[in-house]
Amino acid sequence: MQVRRNILLGKDEDLSGDPKLRWRNLLLLAFGQKKMFRNPLVAVMHFIIYAGFIIINIEVLEIVLDGILGTHRLFLPYIGGLYTFLINFFELLAVGVTAVCILFRSAGISSN
Repeated sequence: MQVRRNILLGKDEDLSGDPKLRWRNLLLLAFGQKKMFRNPLVAVMHFIIYAGFIIINIEVLEIVLDGILGTHRLFLPYIGGLYTFLINFFELLAVGVTAVCILFRSAGISSN
């Protein structure tokens, strides 16, 4: 009951503005952490960490599933030619993530 009451506290919003601008704002806020784009270097480093996290975790999932199911390269038939690129990109991102983490640490950059 309290959840419904809290939802009903919301007010209607005027969505008649520029949809392109609203989508851009959504993408920056939801995925890009808009405040990071004030400093392009931090934005690039954040992207490397984010993309690395996603792709590396998908690769680890594939390794675990290959082990459980007794298969090899489980995702290859589903991704096709993109698979080889992603595997190679995975290696580059792993190096990139490590480098960015070292840079963050040595520069004393925090997430606060």
